[in-house]
Amino acid sequence: MGGDLTFDVTDADFDELVLKASPEQVIVVDFWAPWCESSGQLTPVLEKVLSSADATVMLAMANVDENPSLANRFHVVGIPTVKVFHGGEIVAEFVGAHQEEEVRALLACWLPSKIERFVADGDALREAGGLKMADELYGKALKLDPNHAGANLGAAQVSLQKGELDRAEALLGPVGEESEAYDRAQGLLGQVGLARHCQEKGGAKACAERLAGDPNNLDFRYDHACCLAAAGRHQEALDEMLLILAENKDYQPGAAKDAVVRIFTLLGAKNPVADEYRRRLATVLY
Repeated sequence: MGGDLTFDVTDADFDELVLKASPEQVIVVDFWAPWCESSGQLTPVLEKVLSSADATVMLAMANVDENPSLANRFHVVGIPTVKVFHGGEIVAEFVGAHQEEEVRALLACWLPSKIERFVADGDALREAGGLKMADELYGKALKLDPNHAGANLGAAQVSLQKGELDRAEALLGPVGEESEAYDRAQGLLGQVGLARHCQEKGGAKACAERLAGDPNNLDFRYDHACCLAAAGRHQEALDEMLLILAENKDYQPGAAKDAVVRIFTLLGAKNPVADEYRRRLATVLY
Protein backbone atom coordinates (compact mmCIF):
# COMPACT_ATOMS: atom_id res chain seq x y z
CA MET A 1 0.00 0.00 0.00
CA GLY A 2 1.12 3.58 -0.52
CA GLY A 3 0.16 7.18 -1.06
CA ASP A 4 0.45 10.30 1.07
CA LEU A 5 -2.24 9.24 3.53
CA THR A 6 -1.77 5.42 3.54
CA PHE A 7 0.94 3.32 5.15
CA ASP A 8 1.41 -0.30 6.26
CA VAL A 9 1.66 -1.35 9.91
CA THR A 10 2.98 -4.55 11.43
CA ASP A 11 3.25 -6.19 14.84
CA ALA A 12 6.65 -4.58 15.22
CA ASP A 13 5.74 -0.96 14.56
CA PHE A 14 2.00 -0.70 15.40
CA ASP A 15 2.54 0.85 18.83
CA GLU A 16 5.00 3.43 17.52
CA LEU A 17 3.01 4.42 14.43
CA VAL A 18 -0.53 4.18 15.76
CA LEU A 19 -0.75 4.16 19.56
CA LYS A 20 2.02 6.73 20.06
CA ALA A 21 1.01 8.97 17.16
CA SER A 22 0.72 12.71 17.75
CA PRO A 23 -2.32 13.75 19.83
CA GLU A 24 -3.43 15.75 16.80
CA GLN A 25 -3.33 12.66 14.58
CA VAL A 26 -6.29 10.40 13.81
CA ILE A 27 -5.25 6.96 12.55
CA VAL A 28 -7.84 4.85 10.75
CA VAL A 29 -6.66 1.22 10.78
CA ASP A 30 -7.95 -1.13 8.09
CA PHE A 31 -7.51 -4.73 9.27
CA TRP A 32 -7.58 -6.57 5.93
CA ALA A 33 -6.60 -9.85 4.27
CA PRO A 34 -5.55 -10.49 0.66
CA TRP A 35 -8.03 -13.35 0.29
CA CYS A 36 -11.01 -11.23 1.39
CA GLU A 37 -13.01 -9.74 -1.49
CA SER A 38 -14.73 -7.27 0.84
CA SER A 39 -11.33 -5.91 1.86
CA GLY A 40 -10.59 -5.11 -1.75
CA GLN A 41 -13.91 -3.28 -1.99
CA LEU A 42 -13.56 -1.29 1.24
CA THR A 43 -9.97 -0.03 1.01
CA PRO A 44 -10.50 2.27 -2.03
CA VAL A 45 -13.64 3.64 -0.36
CA LEU A 46 -11.66 4.44 2.78
CA GLU A 47 -8.94 6.11 0.72
CA LYS A 48 -11.50 8.25 -1.10
CA VAL A 49 -13.28 9.28 2.09
CA LEU A 50 -10.07 10.07 3.93
CA SER A 51 -8.68 12.03 0.98
CA SER A 52 -11.28 14.72 1.74
CA ALA A 53 -10.07 14.99 5.34
CA ASP A 54 -7.13 17.16 6.33
CA ALA A 55 -3.56 16.05 6.82
CA THR A 56 -4.06 14.97 10.45
CA VAL A 57 -5.90 11.83 9.28
CA MET A 58 -3.98 8.77 8.06
CA LEU A 59 -4.95 5.28 6.91
CA ALA A 60 -2.92 2.38 8.34
CA MET A 61 -3.18 -0.99 6.60
CA ALA A 62 -2.79 -4.07 8.85
CA ASN A 63 -2.57 -7.39 6.96
CA VAL A 64 -3.98 -9.88 9.49
CA ASP A 65 -2.53 -12.88 7.63
CA GLU A 66 0.99 -11.54 8.13
CA ASN A 67 0.27 -10.03 11.56
CA PRO A 68 -2.15 -12.39 13.36
CA SER A 69 -1.22 -11.12 16.80
CA LEU A 70 -2.59 -7.67 15.87
CA ALA A 71 -5.95 -9.27 15.05
CA ASN A 72 -5.94 -11.11 18.38
CA ARG A 73 -4.80 -8.09 20.34
CA PHE A 74 -7.57 -5.84 18.99
CA HIS A 75 -10.29 -8.52 18.90
CA VAL A 76 -10.73 -8.54 15.14
CA VAL A 77 -13.43 -11.16 14.48
CA GLY A 78 -14.45 -10.19 10.95
CA ILE A 79 -12.60 -9.05 7.86
CA PRO A 80 -12.44 -6.26 6.98
CA THR A 81 -12.55 -4.46 10.33
CA VAL A 82 -11.91 -0.74 10.69
CA LYS A 83 -10.84 0.82 13.99
CA VAL A 84 -10.19 4.52 14.50
CA PHE A 85 -7.41 5.44 16.95
CA HIS A 86 -6.95 8.83 18.58
CA GLY A 87 -4.61 9.46 21.49
CA GLY A 88 -3.81 5.76 21.62
CA GLU A 89 -7.44 4.78 22.16
CA ILE A 90 -10.06 3.21 19.89
CA VAL A 91 -12.72 5.89 19.37
CA ALA A 92 -14.81 4.32 16.59
CA GLU A 93 -15.02 1.03 14.68
CA PHE A 94 -17.07 -0.99 12.22
CA VAL A 95 -16.94 -4.35 10.47
CA GLY A 96 -17.52 -5.18 6.81
CA ALA A 97 -17.56 -3.34 3.51
CA HIS A 98 -19.83 -0.29 3.26
CA GLN A 99 -20.78 2.25 0.61
CA GLU A 100 -19.03 5.61 0.54
CA GLU A 101 -21.82 7.58 2.19
CA GLU A 102 -22.12 5.01 4.98
CA VAL A 103 -18.38 5.16 5.62
CA ARG A 104 -18.49 8.96 5.70
CA ALA A 105 -21.29 8.83 8.26
CA LEU A 106 -19.54 6.22 10.41
CA LEU A 107 -16.28 8.21 10.49
CA ALA A 108 -17.70 11.75 10.38
CA CYS A 109 -16.92 12.68 13.99
CA TRP A 110 -13.23 11.84 13.52
CA LEU A 111 -12.47 13.33 10.13
CA PRO A 112 -11.29 16.95 10.30
CA SER A 113 -12.40 18.21 6.91
CA LYS A 114 -10.36 19.97 4.26
CA ILE A 115 -13.63 21.59 3.22
CA GLU A 116 -14.24 23.17 6.62
CA ARG A 117 -10.67 24.46 6.71
CA PHE A 118 -11.00 25.97 3.22
CA VAL A 119 -14.29 27.65 4.18
CA ALA A 120 -13.01 28.97 7.52
CA ASP A 121 -9.88 30.42 5.89
CA GLY A 122 -11.99 31.80 3.03
CA ASP A 123 -14.34 33.52 5.48
CA ALA A 124 -11.42 35.14 7.29
CA LEU A 125 -9.90 36.39 4.03
CA ARG A 126 -13.24 37.67 2.73
CA GLU A 127 -13.88 39.63 5.93
CA ALA A 128 -10.38 41.13 5.63
CA GLY A 129 -11.05 42.16 2.03
CA GLY A 130 -9.04 39.42 0.30
CA LEU A 131 -11.78 38.53 -2.16
CA LYS A 132 -9.64 36.83 -4.79
CA MET A 133 -7.90 34.46 -2.39
CA ALA A 134 -11.14 33.81 -0.52
CA ASP A 135 -12.87 32.89 -3.75
CA GLU A 136 -10.06 30.46 -4.60
CA LEU A 137 -10.48 28.70 -1.24
CA TYR A 138 -14.26 28.47 -1.62
CA GLY A 139 -13.64 27.02 -5.08
CA LYS A 140 -11.39 24.31 -3.63
CA ALA A 141 -14.10 23.44 -1.11
CA LEU A 142 -16.76 23.28 -3.80
CA LYS A 143 -14.64 20.92 -5.92
CA LEU A 144 -14.75 18.48 -3.00
CA ASP A 145 -18.46 19.07 -2.29
CA PRO A 146 -20.47 21.19 -4.77
CA ASN A 147 -23.40 21.36 -2.34
CA HIS A 148 -21.48 22.49 0.75
CA ALA A 149 -23.61 25.27 2.24
CA GLY A 150 -20.78 27.26 3.84
CA ALA A 151 -18.70 27.25 0.67
CA ASN A 152 -21.68 28.25 -1.47
CA LEU A 153 -22.61 31.08 0.88
CA GLY A 154 -19.05 32.35 1.09
CA ALA A 155 -18.54 32.29 -2.67
CA ALA A 156 -21.93 33.97 -3.15
CA GLN A 157 -20.94 36.79 -0.81
CA VAL A 158 -17.72 37.30 -2.76
CA SER A 159 -19.75 37.39 -5.98
CA LEU A 160 -22.12 39.94 -4.47
CA GLN A 161 -19.23 42.18 -3.46
CA LYS A 162 -17.83 41.91 -7.00
CA GLY A 163 -21.23 42.62 -8.59
CA GLU A 164 -21.46 39.14 -10.16
CA LEU A 165 -25.14 38.71 -9.39
CA ASP A 166 -25.96 35.80 -11.70
CA ARG A 167 -23.11 33.77 -10.19
CA ALA A 168 -24.22 34.66 -6.65
CA GLU A 169 -27.74 33.52 -7.42
CA ALA A 170 -26.51 30.24 -8.93
CA LEU A 171 -24.30 29.53 -5.91
CA LEU A 172 -27.19 29.99 -3.48
CA GLY A 173 -29.47 27.60 -5.37
CA PRO A 174 -28.06 24.36 -3.86
CA VAL A 175 -28.75 25.55 -0.27
CA GLY A 176 -32.08 23.82 0.33
CA GLU A 177 -34.69 24.13 3.07
CA GLU A 178 -33.16 21.19 4.95
CA SER A 179 -29.93 23.15 5.47
CA GLU A 180 -29.24 25.15 8.62
CA ALA A 181 -27.94 27.85 6.28
CA TYR A 182 -31.23 28.13 4.38
CA ASP A 183 -32.39 31.37 6.05
CA ARG A 184 -28.99 32.94 5.47
CA ALA A 185 -29.12 31.89 1.82
CA GLN A 186 -32.58 33.40 1.46
CA GLY A 187 -31.31 36.63 2.96
CA LEU A 188 -28.46 36.72 0.47
CA LEU A 189 -30.88 36.05 -2.38
CA GLY A 190 -32.83 39.05 -1.15
CA GLN A 191 -29.64 41.09 -1.26
CA VAL A 192 -29.05 39.87 -4.82
CA GLY A 193 -32.48 41.21 -5.75
CA LEU A 194 -31.74 44.61 -4.21
CA ALA A 195 -28.33 44.70 -5.91
CA ARG A 196 -29.94 43.84 -9.24
CA HIS A 197 -32.32 46.79 -8.84
CA CYS A 198 -29.35 49.05 -8.07
CA GLN A 199 -27.53 47.88 -11.19
CA GLU A 200 -30.63 48.38 -13.34
CA LYS A 201 -30.87 51.97 -12.11
CA GLY A 202 -27.30 52.76 -13.13
CA GLY A 203 -25.34 51.78 -10.04
CA ALA A 204 -24.62 53.26 -6.62
CA LYS A 205 -22.96 56.49 -7.74
CA ALA A 206 -25.71 57.41 -10.20
CA CYS A 207 -28.45 56.62 -7.68
CA ALA A 208 -26.80 58.71 -4.96
CA GLU A 209 -26.38 61.65 -7.34
CA ARG A 210 -30.03 61.53 -8.43
CA LEU A 211 -31.20 61.54 -4.81
CA ALA A 212 -28.89 64.44 -3.94
CA GLY A 213 -30.43 66.41 -6.80
CA ASP A 214 -34.01 65.65 -5.74
CA PRO A 215 -34.16 64.50 -2.07
CA ASN A 216 -37.97 64.48 -2.00
CA ASN A 217 -38.24 61.91 -4.80
CA LEU A 218 -39.21 58.59 -3.19
CA ASP A 219 -38.21 56.57 -6.25
CA PHE A 220 -34.70 58.02 -6.11
CA ARG A 221 -34.55 57.35 -2.35
CA TYR A 222 -35.65 53.75 -2.89
CA ASP A 223 -33.02 53.22 -5.60
CA HIS A 224 -30.33 54.63 -3.31
CA ALA A 225 -31.50 52.46 -0.40
CA CYS A 226 -31.26 49.34 -2.58
CA CYS A 227 -27.68 50.28 -3.45
CA LEU A 228 -26.83 50.74 0.22
CA ALA A 229 -28.27 47.31 1.03
CA ALA A 230 -26.39 45.75 -1.87
CA ALA A 231 -23.14 47.19 -0.47
CA GLY A 232 -23.83 45.73 2.96
CA ARG A 233 -24.66 49.11 4.51
CA HIS A 234 -27.80 47.66 6.04
CA GLN A 235 -28.50 50.20 8.77
CA GLU A 236 -28.26 53.11 6.35
CA ALA A 237 -30.50 51.24 3.90
CA LEU A 238 -33.09 50.66 6.62
CA ASP A 239 -33.03 54.34 7.56
CA GLU A 240 -33.79 55.27 3.96
CA MET A 241 -36.56 52.67 3.64
CA LEU A 242 -38.21 53.94 6.86
CA LEU A 243 -38.12 57.50 5.50
CA ILE A 244 -39.97 56.25 2.43
CA LEU A 245 -42.56 54.41 4.52
CA ALA A 246 -43.08 57.45 6.73
CA GLU A 247 -44.09 59.33 3.56
CA ASN A 248 -45.99 56.49 1.87
CA LYS A 249 -46.81 53.30 3.82
CA ASP A 250 -47.68 51.41 0.64
CA TYR A 251 -44.91 52.68 -1.60
CA GLN A 252 -44.78 50.94 -5.04
CA PRO A 253 -46.98 49.10 -3.60
CA GLY A 254 -45.23 47.29 -0.76
CA ALA A 255 -41.76 47.47 -2.33
CA ALA A 256 -40.17 49.30 0.60
CA LYS A 257 -41.74 46.95 3.16
CA ASP A 258 -40.55 43.96 1.15
CA ALA A 259 -37.02 45.38 0.98
CA VAL A 260 -37.00 45.90 4.75
CA VAL A 261 -38.05 42.28 5.28
CA ARG A 262 -35.27 41.12 2.93
CA ILE A 263 -32.71 43.05 4.97
CA PHE A 264 -34.10 41.60 8.23
CA THR A 265 -33.74 38.10 6.77
CA LEU A 266 -30.18 38.85 5.73
CA LEU A 267 -29.27 40.18 9.19
CA GLY A 268 -30.77 37.15 10.93
CA ALA A 269 -33.44 36.66 13.57
CA LYS A 270 -31.25 37.53 16.59
CA ASN A 271 -29.45 40.53 15.15
CA PRO A 272 -29.80 43.60 17.44
CA VAL A 273 -29.99 46.00 14.46
CA ALA A 274 -32.90 43.99 13.05
CA ASP A 275 -34.62 44.01 16.45
CA GLU A 276 -34.29 47.79 16.72
CA TYR A 277 -35.60 48.41 13.22
CA ARG A 278 -38.53 46.03 13.66
CA ARG A 279 -39.69 48.25 16.49
CA ARG A 280 -39.13 51.37 14.42
CA LEU A 281 -40.96 49.81 11.46
CA ALA A 282 -43.96 49.04 13.67
CA THR A 283 -44.00 52.65 14.89
CA VAL A 284 -43.95 53.96 11.31
CA LEU A 285 -46.64 51.58 10.02
CA TYR A 286 -49.00 51.48 12.96
